[in-house]
Amino acid sequence: MSPATAPSRIPPSATSSACSDLSRNYLNGTIPRVWSTLPLFNLSLQGNRISGKIPPELGSFPVIQSMNLENNRLEGHIPEELGNVISLQRFFISGNNITGELPASFSRLTNMTDLRISDLDGPSMTFPPLQNAKILTELVLRNCSISGEIPPYMGTMEYLKVL
Repeated sequence: MSPATAPSRIPPSATSSACSDLSRNYLNGTIPRVWSTLPLFNLSLQGNRISGKIPPELGSFPVIQSMNLENNRLEGHIPEELGNVISLQRFFISGNNITGELPASFSRLTNMTDLRISDLDGPSMTFPPLQNAKILTELVLRNCSISGEIPPYMGTMEYLKVL
């Protein structure tokens, strides 16, 4: 499909399967809030033209393990509510217009294995609160205005392979 003929908006009922990969299309609009009620394990919206804020309701996903929102036009802060998704293992938010810090609630994400965040705008921030992500294997924090020391807990993350 060419961009001129492709459906361009994300319908609220676009998915009902356990895995929704809508990557690299020409989708625009906002992320439907009602998606947070779906029993998704994987949500990938990478490489679209999705705009607006990340809905706080995504913090209510019952079983999601992977959320890829990279390379869109999302803006605003990462919602504190995402720290409630204790099943979340992979979260990618690079290549957007996100501002602020990684929420303190991310310290509750003990199943996190892969976290990629880049280009956070705003004032400098301290290192994110990831001390409880003991099985983290990949951590990418590129161009996030982090200042200060690397916390001692980073030295105890035995599974961390990419930093």
